[in-house]
Amino acid sequence: MNNRESTSSASLLGRGQQRSVPVAAQQRAALLFTSITTMSSEANDVPNSGLAALLQQSRDAVFVLNRHRRIRFVNRAWERLTGRNAADVLGMTCTRRQTAQALAIALCPPKSVREGAVECVRRTVPPNPSGPPWWDIWFVPLLGEAGLVGILGRITLVAAEEVRPTLSLPDTLRQRLIQRASRYGFDRLWSETSEMLRNLALARLAAKTYEPLWISGESGSGKQTFARVVHHQGITRERPFVLVDCAGLPPLAIRQILFGPAGIDHAEPPGTLYLRQPHQMPLDVQSHLVDWWSDQDAPRVRVVVGTSSDLRHDLDTGRILETFYTAFGILEVRLPSLRQRPADLPALVQQVLRRIAQHTDSPVVGISNEALDVLREYDWPGNLRELAEVLTDAVEQSAGQRIVPDHLPLRLRRSVREERFAQSLAGRIGLKPLASLDVILETMERKLLTLALHRCKGNKTEAAQWLGIWRTRLLRRIEALGLQADSAQEE
Repeated sequence: MNNRESTSSASLLGRGQQRSVPVAAQQRAALLFTSITTMSSEANDVPNSGLAALLQQSRDAVFVLNRHRRIRFVNRAWERLTGRNAADVLGMTCTRRQTAQALAIALCPPKSVREGAVECVRRTVPPNPSGPPWWDIWFVPLLGEAGLVGILGRITLVAAEEVRPTLSLPDTLRQRLIQRASRYGFDRLWSETSEMLRNLALARLAAKTYEPLWISGESGSGKQTFARVVHHQGITRERPFVLVDCAGLPPLAIRQILFGPAGIDHAEPPGTLYLRQPHQMPLDVQSHLVDWWSDQDAPRVRVVVGTSSDLRHDLDTGRILETFYTAFGILEVRLPSLRQRPADLPALVQQVLRRIAQHTDSPVVGISNEALDVLREYDWPGNLRELAEVLTDAVEQSAGQRIVPDHLPLRLRRSVREERFAQSLAGRIGLKPLASLDVILETMERKLLTLALHRCKGNKTEAAQWLGIWRTRLLRRIEALGLQADSAQEE
């Protein structure tokens, strides 16, 4: 239940619920609000230090918006709950626009609040697209004689037991879950490279056990896909796959997911717990996870770690505990980048195109050899994720059955052209691969000056005129590069 909204009333910071909100109560709230902050027409509103200090002592996560929905005040409890500093969010406009930050979207009050109603809205904890966990956010409009002067908000983290389903899944939803699971077969890990074939064999082994799995690789190389294949093809397939984004969630939310009432110690735990970027997880949570894993008589949850960070650096700097790596690094997989899998590219392209066709009515069924050559020459810094994005864009551009070079994004074609030019230039001037820019420029300058002197039969004045530079500059460069003119003829 991601966006459940119910109208109720409450005291300004209390938890009681009533059916109506007297106008007098809202006017009293407005008086309190004007004491907290001076809501002028200028942007530099200044909070009143006395009442701000009072709200700082509250255990509730409290925030204040002005009538333009800009954040004017947050207390320390709010900072602890969200994991954000007040200095970073003051002045942020809370809006539901797609370009806004996830936090700004979550804190945006409904239109009914701006029209004078009190609302309690359930929102997912940013940046998660769906719960759990969730926030219940109370929005109290603060009205003055001229209308809305501001909005007071209070956030509470929804206990997992409050949202735990009590009924079995509807057949339609269960069928959709089965269809989703069918997308993650071992064929998703197919490859012609020896490294990926070893990884595929390890995936088949991991699917049969509860042994922890540590997956490392560049961003976009397919770590989460690998984890989902192991889950959906393994002994935990009947229970949920739970992803915890340690880099995107505040510490309080991570603790709630892992050790809350419906966490990994619950009677119905998840089948697979996927920890993304664990080096961003608080050390006390890492230690708690290790203790939980060590205390189990028989494991019931598969723990999978996915990281793009350098493990040795994380261990040396203390961002990952040695005990954490020892506990959850039993099986290790290193996924190669797409640059290291050139032989797999044609099959990967067809695999992505088939998945796109399953969700669209596009007639595209293949790719031309010329377009495939462009893809082969691209560096793919975003790996498989970027490949899927590029092909999705190309399918949208194509009106026929095949993708041609013109359908590929301009940035990709431009990058390939620049790389081809650099390689061609390096070949013409006799440079070794991966030469530095300084070496390339010096070699080109040396050849150009030699050509000018030869063309002008050693006459440096004419050579300078032909190059479009001052004669004194030419002489300095000849000396610096150690060049000799074919003759000393000068005017």
